[in-house]
Amino acid sequence: MIKRKVALLVLLVTIFISCTSKKSFVNNSGSCKLYLYNDSLYTLKYPIFIGSRTEKGVYKISDNLLHLTRLSENLYDSIDYSVTYYPKYPDTLSFSFRNLNDSSVYVKFTINDYPIIYESDNFGILKLPYKDLFSNNVISNDSTFHLFNILFNNNTYQIKDKILNPSDINIKLNQFIGNKNAILYRKFTYVNDTITVNGLDRKAIGSDIKLIQK
Repeated sequence: MIKRKVALLVLLVTIFISCTSKKSFVNNSGSCKLYLYNDSLYTLKYPIFIGSRTEKGVYKISDNLLHLTRLSENLYDSIDYSVTYYPKYPDTLSFSFRNLNDSSVYVKFTINDYPIIYESDNFGILKLPYKDLFSNNVISNDSTFHLFNILFNNNTYQIKDKILNPSDINIKLNQFIGNKNAILYRKFTYVNDTITVNGLDRKAIGSDIKLIQK
């Protein structure tokens, strides 16, 4: 009877350990930690501008890639963008469109009050020569952009801002507007015992983006 109880206890402990066993990956500074559990769950802790952030979700490994998926409360702006102003007087204006998961997206959009509809390619890229923008009166001689209306996934996004002589405009669109939650993805390279965490905030994590299994 005692042997049976001991065997049962060992079995329960083994099951508990197997359910909670994990692989741990840490960068050199210890500021970023990733735990991969054997039940396909993960925990990722990484630095942000002030403090750190922890996210949890499910993972999948395939072809030297680690795919992370998580459900997040949709507190993201409907649209975000960054502008490059180099050189000072560019010949071409380049657009790049991506969604919250940093995937390229196809969009249609208009510029200022001009009625022509522009379209990106399937990689979310469009390059417009400034000479065409001038000749079509899309912009005036001062090269000012003040309005972009963007159509993506049957949703309309708008940028109202004064942008002068940009060379590149990189636009990120929230494909989950109107939804309470957002399904977000990350994709890292996973070779041997090293995971490279591209896509995290480089200002916070710096160049210390390689996580080594411990």
